Amino acid sequence: MLIPRPIEALIVFIIVTALVQFYIDLGHPQQSIVAKAMQVNHTMDDHTSGHICMLTANGTALAWKKETLLDWNDFKAEEKNSPGQAVATSNTGFGYTITKKGFKPQGYVFAHFYCSGSWKKPGLLSDQVLAHEQRHFDICELYSRKFLASIDALKTEQNFNFATLSTTYDELNKEFAGFQEQYDEETKHSMDAFAQKLWNGRIKRELEQLEQYALNRNF
Repeated sequence: MLIPRPIEALIVFIIVTALVQFYIDLGHPQQSIVAKAMQVNHTMDDHTSGHICMLTANGTALAWKKETLLDWNDFKAEEKNSPGQAVATSNTGFGYTITKKGFKPQGYVFAHFYCSGSWKKPGLLSDQVLAHEQRHFDICELYSRKFLASIDALKTEQNFNFATLSTTYDELNKEFAGFQEQYDEETKHSMDAFAQKLWNGRIKRELEQLEQYALNRNF
């Protein structure tokens, strides 16, 4: 049976991506990843395009990009029962991968939205909720930039090594989880429009302050 060329190309892409990720995971076991789930409430609407999620050790994911906004079809996990009236859960996380072992660690930092760990309830969705979820992903990117800034500070202090890298990551990850919870509490999961607007502005400003780390993810 002949396979159409577009499908054949997609199959090759998926296989190559999986092999590359397998090599990274096999050769660099120090990879450190975290994913934090967030729950929100609201109603209606739907988006239809979705994005192609890449394969990672933690499932399929999207890397944060300024020009790429979340789509409801990016929430690919099976719908789950949840307490209260939650209609969607975003699974996001920032972390790092060691790409070269030596006296000083070398690698890169990422911010991911895990498609395979994020779900929604069709028929109970809205642009308002999707925008709220996007801010969760933006916060994830913000903390990946804070991590890169902290790495630069450690290098300036000549105190950059595997131990300080790990400690700094753990501290920021704890702060990240608290920041996400504060965001949900103050916006009432997108229900408080005024608070949501304030948070949108705050997140945007803080991302802009660390814009230098948007493209260079290596350390």
